[in-house]
Amino acid sequence: MLFEVLCARAPIDRAAEDRRQISLAEWAQHCYYNGSLEQIIDPYLQDKINLPSVLKFGEVAISCLASEGMKRPAMSEVVYGLELALKLQGNEENHSNESSAVDYHALFTSGSGSIRDGR
Repeated sequence: MLFEVLCARAPIDRAAEDRRQISLAEWAQHCYYNGSLEQIIDPYLQDKINLPSVLKFGEVAISCLASEGMKRPAMSEVVYGLELALKLQGNEENHSNESSAVDYHALFTSGSGSIRDGR
């Protein structure tokens, strides 16, 4: 679900032109491990979220995809990691232009429409 939020797309996209992109989880893992996580970010977020925050968010999301349940984080660890990602975003905002600020409440409640509409 975390990658659905980051990418604003459904977990399965059978219409994807690239076979690797059909499964969001597999595509996200591929991009994360190849250092190209930024390519899957929702275009709405591209210029509004900084790299350290994206990388932490991706790290948390990847840990949730571990094939063995015992290797997945507890919800408290997920919350802690997401709070850290938010702090990393906030630290950058304190040193940058206010126009790059992300309204996380708006992000999770409205997004770009893809998740909300179930597309």
